[in-house]
Amino acid sequence: MPDSYPGFKASYTQEELIEQFLLTPAEVALILSCRGDVNRCGMALLLKVLPYLGYIPDAVAQIPPSVRAFVAGQLGLLWDQSEHYLWDGRTREQHLVFVRQHTGWHPPTAKDKDELEQWLRTCAAFDAHTSDLLLSAACDRLRHLRVELPAEGELGRLVNSALSGFYQDVQRRISDALPPEVCLHIDALLKVAESATVSDFERLKADAGKAGVDNLQYELERLKLARAVGLSAEAFASVPWKVLQLLKRRAVNETASEMREHPHGIRYALMGSFIYVRLMELVDDATRMAVELIHRLDTRSEKQIRRELLDDLERVAGKMHILSQVAEVVVAKPDGIVREVIFSQVKEEVFKNLVAEFRANGPQLRLLRQQTMQRKFSRHYRRMLPALLENLQFRSDNRCQPIIEALSVVRRYLASHQKYFPEEVPIEGVVTPSWTEKVLEQVEGERKVNRHYYELCVLQKLERALKCKKVWVEGSYAFRRANDDLPGDWGDEERRALHYRDLGQPLDARSSDCCNNGWSQGSKNSTEFYPS
Repeated sequence: MPDSYPGFKASYTQEELIEQFLLTPAEVALILSCRGDVNRCGMALLLKVLPYLGYIPDAVAQIPPSVRAFVAGQLGLLWDQSEHYLWDGRTREQHLVFVRQHTGWHPPTAKDKDELEQWLRTCAAFDAHTSDLLLSAACDRLRHLRVELPAEGELGRLVNSALSGFYQDVQRRISDALPPEVCLHIDALLKVAESATVSDFERLKADAGKAGVDNLQYELERLKLARAVGLSAEAFASVPWKVLQLLKRRAVNETASEMREHPHGIRYALMGSFIYVRLMELVDDATRMAVELIHRLDTRSEKQIRRELLDDLERVAGKMHILSQVAEVVVAKPDGIVREVIFSQVKEEVFKNLVAEFRANGPQLRLLRQQTMQRKFSRHYRRMLPALLENLQFRSDNRCQPIIEALSVVRRYLASHQKYFPEEVPIEGVVTPSWTEKVLEQVEGERKVNRHYYELCVLQKLERALKCKKVWVEGSYAFRRANDDLPGDWGDEERRALHYRDLGQPLDARSSDCCNNGWSQGSKNSTEFYPS
């Protein structure tokens, strides 16, 4: 709180002094109407300090010497004489009346404070969700209205009251929007079943485990449990995302028994926010696990193939010398028997090592790796496919639509035990050339699509598309549609400036801060950049 209330900096550069404390000709004329250098110094400080801070400090000693010296120098004085100015006297009060008339500032009235609290509660709190941010918004608002700031303690109490009222309004709005059947499901989550040791609320609060098929299925079960509550997004449409996260964190810090003790309005608002945010987190966790498992299947298959081959592989040295020996013998005795002619020059064991080495580095390695992936997938990893496709809805708005169609085909035949698909399936955009030999098989003169190999191709394509957001997941936050990454009010110039400020990035791509932070300037004519 103290850091948000306006105050003087420890030091100022010359540019900052000129920007903030440079006297205008009109101000100089007003100052020169005062008698004596001391009074002129005092009047000048009042004129510049009030707009800068938004209030008058309690003592002249609170104003940094550099500021006082800079102001005195503009009046043609050799040194600062403001220390002799009676800061608590009647003269200062008269000067302050003149300053307020000249600048348009006025002390806060009871009406100003009530209006400020109402504005903070109904407007500012939607963007400033903490007391520090809301205090900064209150100071900016009062400056804009040219109303002097109340004392720090009083303004802090006013801000806390507005913030408390804002959260009460949000909680009331959420609880009133929840249907009775949803409230019954929420109450059921807070009870411990006879066959369980903890409540479903505690189960939902637990963090996701390490990536694994069993853990993925457990996460999807928790996702189904949260979805069974029947929450509608409409109840949370008008609530800022950061506010929902704060309410969710508050719910996480309470036990089921503590939650049951809350009044209905608070309980349903906290639980509703918790479930709404937790649903997105569970979808994110399940998607992230699936992506990691698909990648793990690929990497472990490759490691296994290389390990199995390298265990029996002996690197053959002098391949060109061996080739020259074989060539000479073949040219000299083209009709000879291999075992008698060639093996007499190069041992049979050397040729076996050469074959193993070629298999470990040639196209055969790719086929062996694909076979290993298919075995691992059929025996273990494929168990995740039914639960994954049943509980997660994948979507795409671009050229990855064949992946979505392929997932739909895979979903339809999950319960089938046929080796091949009985219908045409999407090939282009799903099956890469390196997989064509395994996926497309010739059976009795007809081309068939091997289901397990095809499912592997679909999952690998899905993994890459999710990472680059060409495919998105319904109900997800981390894997949401790429267009939803931008705020809804991005088109508003004023709101966009606030978002850039929150990101700590300049509006102008040519700014020196932008270059210092490692941003690429690009074209000299470019005036836009995209934050990460």
